[in-house]
Amino acid sequence: MNVMRLLEERLARYEHLSEQISSLYYVDEQSIMILEELQEQQLEMWQEIMGLRERVQEPFSPLVVKTINHCIELERISIQKMQEFQGKLSVEMKQMQNTHLTRRYYQDAYTQTEGYFFDKQR
Repeated sequence: MNVMRLLEERLARYEHLSEQISSLYYVDEQSIMILEELQEQQLEMWQEIMGLRERVQEPFSPLVVKTINHCIELERISIQKMQEFQGKLSVEMKQMQNTHLTRRYYQDAYTQTEGYFFDKQR
């Protein structure tokens, strides 16, 4: 099999992995684990692509250029989704910290110190 055909196949696999990543919804720990697994596979595929790219003597075919452009667009979408998720997590973390501080503030206010009480009525 020639090098250009191998490169096209690896790019198609990379594109498929990119599509899976861009379609993920970051809502729970399982989706984050899936993301990590897909990114590991994507990294391995990228390393293979870079190795093949060095061996290609001819210009890239239109299919290769189209696939690369599509992968770049999918990466942009994934980055945007991750940034949105990061923003949501930051807001939730601030709310949790504020709740903790408020609770601690009121708990400290209601502590009772030792002392004596004098009843002036008696």
